[in-house]
Amino acid sequence: MTSFFANVPVWVMPLFIGLMIVSLRATRSRRVPKLLIYSLPLLGLLSLRTVLSFDLYLLALAVFAIGYASGGRLGFLAQAKWITNITNRHVTIQGEWLTFVTIVGLFILNFVHGAVNGIAQELATSATYVVALSTIAGGLSGTFLGRALRVATTATAPA
Repeated sequence: MTSFFANVPVWVMPLFIGLMIVSLRATRSRRVPKLLIYSLPLLGLLSLRTVLSFDLYLLALAVFAIGYASGGRLGFLAQAKWITNITNRHVTIQGEWLTFVTIVGLFILNFVHGAVNGIAQELATSATYVVALSTIAGGLSGTFLGRALRVATTATAPA
């Protein structure tokens, strides 16, 4: 077990701590620029790098797309209850845990994938693994798109 942690890159722990801080801030009500909300789907698409790295990349891409659409729907529906105010440039959002689950979930998913790739390469190439990882990555990533679409389609409050 000690050798496992010795092989983890040094930048992983500071990244994890930073993501935890950002994620925990989302559990409190906040006012954020719309531009930030609109750019979060790009963060979610970072999982495509992993999905396209599989030998079964067409299968992985197909289930990623299904997961992404499902996550998008979930994010779209969930965001409606958290929006408290929208102006031309900002949106006020109630504290919620979906952001925490999404960000930390994507980090853990990629960390586990890296570990499995290093420890059990044969598992990382199995169809079951590819489908499971791609579906989860797509679902988590899609929530960002759904939430951005909800913000984009919600009427702005009068000034």
